Amino acid sequence: MNVGIVTTFLVGGIFLISILSFNQQVLLTTQELTLNSINQNNINDIVTVMTNDFNRIGFNTGSSDPFSRIDDDDIIFQSDAHDTDNFGVTNVRWYLDTSDPVTTTSNP
Repeated sequence: MNVGIVTTFLVGGIFLISILSFNQQVLLTTQELTLNSINQNNINDIVTVMTNDFNRIGFNTGSSDPFSRIDDDDIIFQSDAHDTDNFGVTNVRWYLDTSDPVTTTSNP
């Protein structure tokens, strides 16, 4: 056998393995950054909604006690949650769902 061909195959194989390893590392980093970005956007959306609702507790209700229910994992209060609608005062409920987590969905 020709020593040059064998050496070329060995160097090429090592080079190919290093490229595949680098590609795998880049994919993992990209996946982690994407998931972190999605989670941060979801948290920001939740904070925006909660800030809007909690800042308006009792707004335009005419009541000195706007809370209908306050528990450890459930709160119901009266509020005019949105100025632009025609519904006036509504009950807003925030609660923690402690049921079993969803393991499957109907989405494909």
